[in-house]
Amino acid sequence: MTDTRSSGGDFFNEFKRRHIFRAAAVYGAVAFVILQVVDFAFPVLNIPDWVTRALVVGAIAGFPFVIVFAWVYERAVPRVIARTSPARAAPASEVASSSVLTVVPFAVRGSEELAYLSEGIVDLLSSKLRIPGELRCVDPYAVIAWASREGGLALDPGKGRLIADQFGASLFILGNILEAGGRLHIEATLYEVEASPRVVTQATSEGAAAELFDLIDDIARQLLTALTSGPAARLARLAVTTTGSFPALKSYLEGESEMRAMRRAPAAEAFMRAVEQDPSFALAWYRLGVAALWSGQLELARDAAERAVELSDRLTEHDRRLVQAFKALLRGEADDAERLYRIIVGNHPDDVEAWYQLGEVLFHYRPRSGGSICESRSAWERVLELEPEHVSALVHMAVIAACDGDREEVNEMVERVLEVSPEGDAVIWMLGLRGWELGDRKARTDVVRRLRSASDFAVARGAWLLALPSRDLTGASVFTRLLTEPSRAPDVRALGHVWLAHLELAQGRWADARAEMEEAESVHRGSMIHHRTVLWLAPFLDRPQQELEALRASLSEWDAESAPSSMTAGPYCTVHNGLHPQLRTYLLGILAARLGDEGVALRHAEELEREGGRPETRELARYQARSIRAHIYSSAGRVEDALAALECSRVGSLFELSIASPFFSQAYERYVLAGLFSSLGRYDEALCWYGSFAEHSIYDLMYLAPSHLRRAEIYERLEQPVEAASHYKRFVELWSESDRELRPMVERADERIIAL
Repeated sequence: MTDTRSSGGDFFNEFKRRHIFRAAAVYGAVAFVILQVVDFAFPVLNIPDWVTRALVVGAIAGFPFVIVFAWVYERAVPRVIARTSPARAAPASEVASSSVLTVVPFAVRGSEELAYLSEGIVDLLSSKLRIPGELRCVDPYAVIAWASREGGLALDPGKGRLIADQFGASLFILGNILEAGGRLHIEATLYEVEASPRVVTQATSEGAAAELFDLIDDIARQLLTALTSGPAARLARLAVTTTGSFPALKSYLEGESEMRAMRRAPAAEAFMRAVEQDPSFALAWYRLGVAALWSGQLELARDAAERAVELSDRLTEHDRRLVQAFKALLRGEADDAERLYRIIVGNHPDDVEAWYQLGEVLFHYRPRSGGSICESRSAWERVLELEPEHVSALVHMAVIAACDGDREEVNEMVERVLEVSPEGDAVIWMLGLRGWELGDRKARTDVVRRLRSASDFAVARGAWLLALPSRDLTGASVFTRLLTEPSRAPDVRALGHVWLAHLELAQGRWADARAEMEEAESVHRGSMIHHRTVLWLAPFLDRPQQELEALRASLSEWDAESAPSSMTAGPYCTVHNGLHPQLRTYLLGILAARLGDEGVALRHAEELEREGGRPETRELARYQARSIRAHIYSSAGRVEDALAALECSRVGSLFELSIASPFFSQAYERYVLAGLFSSLGRYDEALCWYGSFAEHSIYDLMYLAPSHLRRAEIYERLEQPVEAASHYKRFVELWSESDRELRPMVERADERIIAL
């Protein structure tokens, strides 16, 4: 009986809310006026009575049609008007979004002192469930005001859908709060807006009335679990269960939202807040490490990863393996990282995070050992199968397409990045990549203009990305030139000139390279001589002995202990902070070996073998000592010993370090190693190492053209003229504008092309 009355009351209220009675009254009044006019005028005009009777019948018959039309019209039109009204609706951006949530006033039973919670919980839950850029909640005050104007609608799913529709929301929450004996029982149900609202999940929490806010946190945590769905949100769902702090969880989810938009620095800040709010939050430490790495904060990335490992007993075996793999990636242990990620995706083929990190390992480490970034394509394709809007995967696919020369795919991937993440870190890089790949001069000019106000890290990263396809180095040179502008700090300007020197030498312009190095040393005195020495030691230049002697004298006089450190954020400038004495020792050892001073060279090698410092710098020092010994062995004709010295102990440095430093990159040693393999007739291995200079670091690029020349010569020995001619042509293209001093090498290559 109660249900029947309630149903009848609901029907009456719905008629009233939809203004059906008003429409009926207006129709009746208009019909009455018309019939009065007919009754007065038709007899005077001699109109037959049957016409009058027809009009009366038509007016009566039209009444139900008016009722139905009013119901349908209100359902279609007023709601649209309400959505576009500034006073009653969410902004257009919210209306269009599929991630807009409305919290409907709850029903409260029990103590009258808690009646305020009916509307108060709208505000409390809306603030807790709001995730910037991910989930938006309709303004609670607008919801409460609208419900009040409509006479306090009964709180059921049908009315909840009406409120959600009113504000363009796709989700709504309604529930009950029951108080009994000083204890609260809270129930909340999340619905998806459909013709018949669909239950997504239910949340319940019970406790003392004094624990109200903890109970609401618990409800919010349960609801967030359901709101993070799909393979891409697995870590977010895991976070809900691995922290007891709702503020930490909220910060974590904000960080995930920033990561998905590829805004790494804000993501790192959000994850940092999460671990401050819950220091035992292992998953937040892990994600902080990932965000810090990709925003150029290497020390923070290492520290966060170590903390994640220490707390990993709080994670499942699956997620412990993710943390271990990331630690291996940070240490430059690419083989171990790849093995662990492949185990994870083998057991969990829908794990987006593992596929993403596997792609990063292949993209950044394979080129340095003679592979290609294109070997990571299948990993990125799998990421995009699972999460089509994964911005980082789209960015990497754009770069791979550029390396493949597929301009159509470059344009497609860039368009998708711009659509998914119009304000993310990668936008300016993608616009630059497309501008140079497609030859769009207007786009290039616009990108350069925008980059002038960008951070040093953003400009440097953009220059590196444009250098990866390595077919046309002008884009990388234009970006790099921005680092040398007067508005930049001296250490940044010096770095810009150093990179320009390498890019010039990559095109055979030795005189311009020397001029850029002179600029670098004038801008930031006392800390650039190690970069100058790297250029002069290039094996393909074969500088005269007196120049090498002069260089050794300058290095000997260099006060490396007092060399100024860089204070600029990011690894590109700071990678050599504190390393100058070690680099001086290494370079003096190489020069001594090249000049035939075996005893001096050995003393420098022994000094390096005693170096301390961080693990990666100790490992680098040991390898640099082996490099010096390899030179000594090679000069004595002990090629096998030289090869063993260089081959047996590769440095497993983080790829960011090897991108930022010619010493961690070991381009010089890789070129020498390839030559040793070639001299022993081990051509496959020689070709592999000669193929390691195209897609890794700007410091590698000066070896690219000579490596093509050496590969061409090997293919000639192997009687493979097509491959030989291809590499000769690539060499000639890269050095087409080389200095007169280097032209004889180009001319000989031209002769071989004709002969082949």
